Amino acid sequence: MEAIKILKIDRLDISAISHLVESSQNEGFRHMARLVNEYRMGINTFSQEGEVLFVVVYQEEYIGICGLNREVSVNEGIGRIRRLYVKPEYRNKGIGKELIKAVIKEGKPYFKRLVLKTDNEKAYAFYKTLGFNETDGMENQSHYIDL
Repeated sequence: MEAIKILKIDRLDISAISHLVESSQNEGFRHMARLVNEYRMGINTFSQEGEVLFVVVYQEEYIGICGLNREVSVNEGIGRIRRLYVKPEYRNKGIGKELIKAVIKEGKPYFKRLVLKTDNEKAYAFYKTLGFNETDGMENQSHYIDL
């Protein structure tokens, strides 16, 4: 596999990720469509201090995405990993791991803890392998990692 590039972007090109949205919907996921809708409406543009949006580019095509937001529902110092998605044919090649590593690195100066929410069994196992801990009884969090 040729080298992939993980790029931090300042503006989301919605047309460039339309195939990711379609692919995720075909798998029964809604989070990519939410990403686009929230971005269009200005609800979440990953533009607050400490927030970031990464894309993975392979052969001029976006094949993955992941973002980091401030967690506004709790105390300062908490970031939320959002909208991780890698196209199915590129999974199990370390791309998701590299995206999460990039998010963690970017978040360290701003946050003491990163949280996320998933109800997908494969994602549960994935985050555990990266050192995330499971939360107990938290409605909007399934995993966390202290930075």
